[in-house]
Amino acid sequence: MKNRNNTGVNNAEVNGLFLHLLSAALWDRPADGLRFKGLDGGVWKKIAVLAHKQSVSALVADKVLSLPEESLPPRELRMQLLLQIEQTKTLNRNMVRVLGALQQEYEQAGFPFVLMKGLASGAQYPNPLLRNPGDIDVWLYRPGDYEKARVWAAGQGYQADDAGHIHYNYAWRGIVIEPHCRISYFDRKKYEKQFVAWEKEVAEQARFSRVPVAQLLREPPLQSPQQEPQPQQSQEQGQPLQSQSQQGQPQSQQQGQPQPQQPQQSQSQQQGQPQQEQPQQSQSQPLQQPQQPEIAVQVLPATLNAFFLFHHMFRHFVSLGVGFRQFCDWILFLQHYHGEIDRQEFTERVRSYGLLYPMQVFARVAVEYLDAPEEIFPFPLLPAGRHERRGRTGRHERTERRGRTERTERPERHTRRVAADILKNGNFGFHRPGKKRPPGKYSGMWFSFVLSVKRSLKFATLSVSHILIVPYKKLIHRFKIGFR
Repeated sequence: MKNRNNTGVNNAEVNGLFLHLLSAALWDRPADGLRFKGLDGGVWKKIAVLAHKQSVSALVADKVLSLPEESLPPRELRMQLLLQIEQTKTLNRNMVRVLGALQQEYEQAGFPFVLMKGLASGAQYPNPLLRNPGDIDVWLYRPGDYEKARVWAAGQGYQADDAGHIHYNYAWRGIVIEPHCRISYFDRKKYEKQFVAWEKEVAEQARFSRVPVAQLLREPPLQSPQQEPQPQQSQEQGQPLQSQSQQGQPQSQQQGQPQPQQPQQSQSQQQGQPQQEQPQQSQSQPLQQPQQPEIAVQVLPATLNAFFLFHHMFRHFVSLGVGFRQFCDWILFLQHYHGEIDRQEFTERVRSYGLLYPMQVFARVAVEYLDAPEEIFPFPLLPAGRHERRGRTGRHERTERRGRTERTERPERHTRRVAADILKNGNFGFHRPGKKRPPGKYSGMWFSFVLSVKRSLKFATLSVSHILIVPYKKLIHRFKIGFR
């Protein structure tokens, strides 16, 4: 049998086990222990390697360690998984501390920013501490602030390096900071003009929600055996994060943190006996200790963020590849915020950028391979493919091909190819099998250009207007900056 490894399990089965664990982590449900009972140690290692390539190690590790005892991997691997979880949590906590300090520094310097991607996306996960962290990406949306902030960073002793034509980066307290002058960009002038106008409108209005930094990495509350889990209404309604403008009570009361208790009456009070006069206070306002002002960051409006997260992911997919981390960010954002997005307006806007069909394909991948609920997508979905029909019914009947139209076959083919490409190439395409990018400057540039041409030809029919232009744009870009 093709693609079999020395454990006797083929790659498709390893992929299936990995996707089952990742899906369970995304939707916060138990994994099926029977699927992993008696699994060979070599297969477990392949699952762990795949999770690493997809940059979702802690998410998968947490679900693995929650399996019944008879379904757990060997002890050595369990220790490695536990270490991955703790390291990821530590990195996330450090990033939140740095973000809070960065927010204060930039505010004092007069450079308000909007937090994008990364930590802002992690807040939608069942346990945000388990999302693999990256950089801190911020959008300096006011005119002139982008360059002023760069001069300020240099004055603070931080060396800012160009990382593209819309952002630079520098290391600050051990974390890479990426200030952006733009949210994103398009290669085609028609779409670029549209997006520039949208960005300008959002920047001028500056109607951003403010989210407390501490809320970005909220930890699931521990439930004692006697306690009933408290329903999380905001998550069920698609609003896990409430901005300060939407909140009517202290943040500690909304995140399951200990709340100040009402003063209890003494026994003499209950019996109507006189007692010493106490200072009067409103019964609705319990006595509280003075609190420090809460540090909060601005985030993008829901509609723009849903669009941006997909476009950012799709740009990377078209260029070199993308992993499940960015894919999961988009899916979970839609799960929590689809109720705030106007379905018709969003569909028409996405269509105007020529992105509706590729977005529908990625949504179908999410439904068929990660069990995403169809109702979270604020646009019409493509019909279910044969893969999903077999998976949902358990039957293995072959759909009759006679009479099938290209309109039906093309989406199924694209869905399979996109899913296979994500699984094979991993995070940003870094784990692509075969020849790697050579270390030389010019040989490396040529390698990337040839690779982009091959990917453009392979996925051209997914989006002709966005994909076929990529090699041309890369070549022009290299002529401009690559030979300096």
